This record gives sequence, structure tokens and C-alpha cells, in this order.
Amino acid sequence: MDAIAGESYEIATMYPEFLSTANTADIPLALTTLNYAFRTEQRHKALYEKALAALQANQVNTLSSDYYVCPTCGNTYDATPPKRCRVSMTSSDRMQKISAV
Repeated sequence: MDAIAGESYEIATMYPEFLSTANTADIPLALTTLNYAFRTEQRHKALYEKALAALQANQVNTLSSDYYVCPTCGNTYDATPPKRCRVSMTSSDRMQKISAV
């Protein structure tokens, strides 16, 4: 639950403030990078919520054993990723596969 709270803070407060500052400073590369991070944190929060629900329902076995992480933005997929990352548009053949240990 702490992880979900952390992600919620990042989504609601931290990244919007960072994005505002980067926008005011007119730093396009910072805006791109921060937008990637902001959108990726939204996805991470959803994955944490899904894992917590499975744990609370004693259905951990329903969670994926393979995850795919975009090397550009950190976006994470718990199923076969699309042809291009939905955040950074990085090709799926560059995704890092992480298997449960």
C-alpha cells in the first residue's frame, strides 16, 4: 500500500509540479522526459493496484510471470507489449523481458 501511496503522490503532485516548472523554463527535452515519467508512473500505480488486489483475494497465481519494460521510459507491460510503447513509441523488440523468479 505504501507503493501505491507513493505512486499516487507522484501522479497527483510531484510530476505536475515538475512539468509546470519545465514548461515555464521552456525546456522541451525536460518536458518530454517528465511526460514519459508521469505517464509511466500512472501505469506503475495500476500494476501495484492489480497486484494488491490479487494478493488480498489470494489469487497471486493470476498475475503475470513475465513483464516487459521499455528501456526508453520505463513503461511496464504485464502482457506481450504492443508493437510500440504507448508512452515513448519505442519498438517492442527493444523491450526488456523480466520473468518472475
